[in-house]
Amino acid sequence: MICGRNVVYFAILGSLEAAASGVPIPITAPKQRAVLATLIIDANNDVPVDRLTQYVWDDRPPVAAQTTLQSYIYRLRQLLRPMRDVELQTSSASYMLQVAPVKTDVWSFKHHVAEAREKAFHGDLQESVQCLRKGLSLWRGNALAGVPGEFIQREAGFLEDERIAAYEDLFSAEIALGNHRKIIPELQKLSRPTSSTRPCGRS
Repeated sequence: MICGRNVVYFAILGSLEAAASGVPIPITAPKQRAVLATLIIDANNDVPVDRLTQYVWDDRPPVAAQTTLQSYIYRLRQLLRPMRDVELQTSSASYMLQVAPVKTDVWSFKHHVAEAREKAFHGDLQESVQCLRKGLSLWRGNALAGVPGEFIQREAGFLEDERIAAYEDLFSAEIALGNHRKIIPELQKLSRPTSSTRPCGRS
């Protein structure tokens, strides 16, 4: 499941969700959600203030954008402070969300896909399929669903491209393994638009 016991998890492969020990963290203000989403996309790397401003206000920031951004960061830091393994770091020109990569669904997805491709390269298609299915199971709907912003939705498009590529790898491997019938329902499901996401649960 996306949110497990005794872990902190940030999820963007669907609606934006944050949870600690299975308990959702309430982040409801649209602009504040946009700030957190931008930090999760590039977790453990410095995110320049200019990029945050661009993503949160679509390159049309208000006069007091920097002060408002500092306010959003302060509120996020208050929410995350009780979590000993998560830190929102600040420098003179950037912010960084420091979190164990495995505790973000986007990193976990990419890790499973990379592992799958490595196994496929070495001819282990069965293991490759298992890795791809683990990665794809992390998706709960459209990436960054409900998070406002043209630039953020552009990032969502890039993630959707990676999802499609992973499905292409999966179907190619299943066909090579002779599992033609198995993938027919999945192909039919993918041909329909995604209109909802499943909620964050406990493991």
